[in-house]
Amino acid sequence: MAPVLEHLTAACGVPIEGILGIRAEPRPHRQVVRPLQHIHGVELEQANPVDDPAEVTAIDSPLRSGLGESLRGQGNAAGLVEPQLLHSSSVRLVQRTTLPPMLRKILIAVRTAIAVPLFFVFTILISATFILVMTLRLRRVGEWVVQFWSGAFLLLPPMSYEVAGSEHIKPGTQYFFLANHLSNFDIPLLFRAIPTPIRYLAKKELYKIPVFAQALHVAGMVKIDRGAGASSYAAINEGVARAKQNGYSLIVFAEGTRSRDGELHPFKKGAFRMAISTGLPVVPVTVNGTWETWPPGSKLFYRGHANVTIHKPVPTAELTVKDIDALRSQVYDTIDEQFHELHDRPTS
Repeated sequence: MAPVLEHLTAACGVPIEGILGIRAEPRPHRQVVRPLQHIHGVELEQANPVDDPAEVTAIDSPLRSGLGESLRGQGNAAGLVEPQLLHSSSVRLVQRTTLPPMLRKILIAVRTAIAVPLFFVFTILISATFILVMTLRLRRVGEWVVQFWSGAFLLLPPMSYEVAGSEHIKPGTQYFFLANHLSNFDIPLLFRAIPTPIRYLAKKELYKIPVFAQALHVAGMVKIDRGAGASSYAAINEGVARAKQNGYSLIVFAEGTRSRDGELHPFKKGAFRMAISTGLPVVPVTVNGTWETWPPGSKLFYRGHANVTIHKPVPTAELTVKDIDALRSQVYDTIDEQFHELHDRPTS
């Protein structure tokens, strides 16, 4: 059990000793500024940086909406009232928690220590169920199992989320999604957010987990081995072609790995070469908020809220390898604009 859990936590960036030990690890944070506004008699504070998003619950709503309506919100998986960040005209109400920092850190550490082993057992059971379902060729049930597992994953911190742009995805059409990558929570989040069955490129470390590895294979995930050189590229191309043949859309993280600092980084050419080779429409996807919930290297995860923006598809049927740079620039600019619209906050 211990070696298997070690593989899972190592693949997820959570060492066992870090989970079971309680440390006063600094919470990843960015400064948030609250503008001076009035809403239904509630005066919000003047610009005042908040160093720890764990201590604030943000409520954004259109200025024309009532406070009661904004409090009802929607899509709140975490039990919080979360921001409608895509509205251009909004206000923010800040609510502080009262727990002392050390006590909050201890509770988060205990929650993580309990949640990871339980979720590992849950994942093995779900994987076995998925294998059985797919063996019986019950593909729709299999996709439901994937959605169920992803939803359970997002309940760990817990994380709520909002999705914009789903209307760009037509049922029955295959796409090649290209997204930025901030956290391990991106994977279950995008399984839930993208309204069509998708398949990922899965790193080889995940195939060391018993049962889960077989589930990845049955699901049609594309195994990648960064150290295998040219043979790895051939295997990836074969896996991508097989996923496309089976009717799945594909998703690739264009940066090649998770962002260590929560910022957007240059996109790799390989993702765009792969996209053009499939001939599928490319759909840029912007992810925000998952880094604060579980940044790479952190031993703990935190309650959070994420935003996913699905942009308009870009046709690639007429493109060749000569168009790789132009396509990469177009997709990067699309993701970058939305990423910073939601991600950046003035620090005055």
